[in-house]
Amino acid sequence: MKDINKNTIMAVIKRIPEGFETGNNRKIILEIDNGDLEAIEEVMGQYRFVNEQALLRYALFSLIQSSDNKLYVKSDNAIVSVNIEPTLITPGNIE
Repeated sequence: MKDINKNTIMAVIKRIPEGFETGNNRKIILEIDNGDLEAIEEVMGQYRFVNEQALLRYALFSLIQSSDNKLYVKSDNAIVSVNIEPTLITPGNIE
């Protein structure tokens, strides 16, 4: 898998459709392109998710299930922690 790093141009644009700002009908539309789209396409191929929604659901489920706000993966027969880049989170949200 490619190393997605700070030098990769990535873009996710969040839009809220008119009329879907609040309440039970809240909705966001994410426009994904450049490096983010390339990463999604690579993961889709490697793991054979049926569609992008399945991939995002799996990723969200994995994050929600973490009891210590960390993910662990097996790499070269060792279990390693996957740390979230500090610039990606609001300070104080993850302990």
